[in-house]
Amino acid sequence: MTRIPELSREHLSEDLRAAYDAVMAAGKPQGPSLIAIHSPEFARRRMPLNNYLRFETTISERHLELAILVTARCLDCPYVWNAHRSEEHTSELQSLAYLVCRLLLEKK
Repeated sequence: MTRIPELSREHLSEDLRAAYDAVMAAGKPQGPSLIAIHSPEFARRRMPLNNYLRFETTISERHLELAILVTARCLDCPYVWNAHRSEEHTSELQSLAYLVCRLLLEKK
């Protein structure tokens, strides 16, 4: 059971349906996108930024995943932490993420 009900196209005003359709054309929303779709215009505008940060940046995938894990751990975001950990480098990146968070929190 979800905490936020699924949004259906029929419940949107005509002007928001185009934004909803644009978001849904990219595939069924998951994770944070499930919340963003409740504001279809926001979800539509956030897609290019999200795609740039995740897939078009010059940062290596390994460093990007480390940054995501550190942010998730430091900000206590278990969904993001679990969504981004992988069997391939779970122990190494998670250990680094814990260490970085510990060092950051000690400086506060």
